[in-house]
Amino acid sequence: PSSHYLCFPFMRKLLFLLFISFAPFAVAQSFEKKDHVIQLNNGFQIINFTTKAVDTNYIANQDAGSRHSAFQYEWAAARWLGVGFFANSLNYYAESDTDNIRPTAKSNDFGLLLNGHFAPGPKFDFSGQLLLGTSDFKLRNNKSGDAFNTLQGRGRITSFRLQGRYYVKHWPLAIGLYYGLTRYEYGTMIDRKNNEFNLKGLGPD
Repeated sequence: PSSHYLCFPFMRKLLFLLFISFAPFAVAQSFEKKDHVIQLNNGFQIINFTTKAVDTNYIANQDAGSRHSAFQYEWAAARWLGVGFFANSLNYYAESDTDNIRPTAKSNDFGLLLNGHFAPGPKFDFSGQLLLGTSDFKLRNNKSGDAFNTLQGRGRITSFRLQGRYYVKHWPLAIGLYYGLTRYEYGTMIDRKNNEFNLKGLGPD
């Protein structure tokens, strides 16, 4: 995802980040102790979901694309360590069914983050990020009457990212790249017709 960082005074420093696609562009300074970092993400994510019907043990496997928006707050406990929290909102792409009705699927994630800045410096910063939290998932088929059905549940999200940033000399600008892997594990979910499902997902972001 690409990023735009804007610098504002707050305590020692406030960084405002906007991730848009896959290559960060940032208006910022190097990462320093007691910095406050606010990050907004907008991008695309692909998750491979495995769905298991509890009653029949039937297993379905499919990829699901989504557009996502996210908020992160990070406080620099040390020059090499950042701690904070995050919130994600994902809207999954879905095809219309045989009745030409398009279902909707969404999830909202909340949790804590930990950033290890392995090579902080005035020009380059390489970091690893760990996200741990909860995820609320909801699927609606958007049909009417007795055909209407929903599936929803709560589970865990675990995500790990590697990120490198290069800070341009004499300019409050950083250019970088990150790659991550996210795992979703939902508990047993029951739809309106009392069918039980287990849902797990894994994919890059």
